[in-house]
Amino acid sequence: MKKKKIFLIFFIVLLVFLLSYLCYRIFIEITYINSNSIAINENVTNVSNMTNITNELINNKKINVNESKNENINIKESEKSTIKSDNDLELLKNKIKNYTALGDSITLGTGLKDISDESYPALVSKTLNISASNYGIDGMNSSWLLYNIEHGDYDDSIKNADLITLSVGSNDILWIFYQELADSFNVDINNCDNLIQSISNNFSKATISEKIDMIKKLYTNFYSEKTKNNLKTAINNYKKTWPKLIKTIKNINPKSEIIVIEYYNPYHNFLIPSFNMNLKNFNEYLDSYVDELNDFLYKNNDLGYDIAYIKNDFYSSNSTNVHISLFNLNLDPHPNKMGHQIIYEKIVSLLEEKNK
Repeated sequence: MKKKKIFLIFFIVLLVFLLSYLCYRIFIEITYINSNSIAINENVTNVSNMTNITNELINNKKINVNESKNENINIKESEKSTIKSDNDLELLKNKIKNYTALGDSITLGTGLKDISDESYPALVSKTLNISASNYGIDGMNSSWLLYNIEHGDYDDSIKNADLITLSVGSNDILWIFYQELADSFNVDINNCDNLIQSISNNFSKATISEKIDMIKKLYTNFYSEKTKNNLKTAINNYKKTWPKLIKTIKNINPKSEIIVIEYYNPYHNFLIPSFNMNLKNFNEYLDSYVDELNDFLYKNNDLGYDIAYIKNDFYSSNSTNVHISLFNLNLDPHPNKMGHQIIYEKIVSLLEEKNK
């Protein structure tokens, strides 16, 4: 009888929290939409398109920002940016002719309706009217990228690049959390085309009691000593890999501008409480690991790269993620059209400042 009473109290508390959070999210979304007039439907992930993009990447290792018979992009007149160039922008156009974007799914533009038009590499290429190659790969981490570069996968593109951007490293730690997510929600991480969608599907189909069991297992997994040790190991490996990655790129092309995208927590504005006064809420918990990556990034820019600082801009907005929902557990971490616009603006502004 006592156990049933405890379970009932826990269920009521959970239900109240979910309803409160729903009201909060509705309020935030309405406020944001009224103040920014951004169409929500532009930011919803097309899951089948994501799967197609991933399969194409696996087969080809590279997707060009715009479709072209050539290895690099040929921008059509109709695709050129409508931004009126000032003197600084004109100088950039004369100086930067070839652009190589290296990195993970953020570089690729996963989740966008049209990566050839909305991803930050596409926006940079159109604004500067330059040739660009997008080598973003879903799931790419720093060790994988270093391996590919050391084995000559992008040699020609790196050698010819006047500008190289890097968005890689967040998967070094996020993948550990995703492994625990998969385990908690009964997903075989090695045999699913779309991890986030599979988790969402399993959670949606589960009964109330099964949902509660999944959530309890999730918290146990996330805050376990095993997870903390795995994260510590991952960050230490990242700190060994990152300097090698930059030096390897600079050995291939010592003259190219290198801009690195600052790390951010995709769940920073997404409150997931710990239900334990002695533990941080999950968004704060993940913040601490993201901040450790960024601290290393800041302290090592003497290796020869500049940083596009995006974190604060992402955190100040509630709509930088493509689509995220607590109620069907859609935890898609990818930036939406607005997020890519922020990254693009930071890159171009940084280039303008450096080349005045």
